[in-house]
Amino acid sequence: IDYLWVRPGARVLDRQTYTGPGVRWLRVAGRRRPFFADGPVPSDHCPVLARIRFD
Repeated sequence: IDYLWVRPGARVLDRQTYTGPGVRWLRVAGRRRPFFADGPVPSDHCPVLARIRFD
């Protein structure tokens, strides 16, 4: 689970982890690496889509 950090006066109304298209596994330099359908996973974290209210 990733974290959402917000400033005082803001609150997260809801969130979801966006994993994108299905992940496939490829062997690169002898190690298994996760790839999305259109390219490599940019980091070890998936993007989070959130609805945030600012008071």
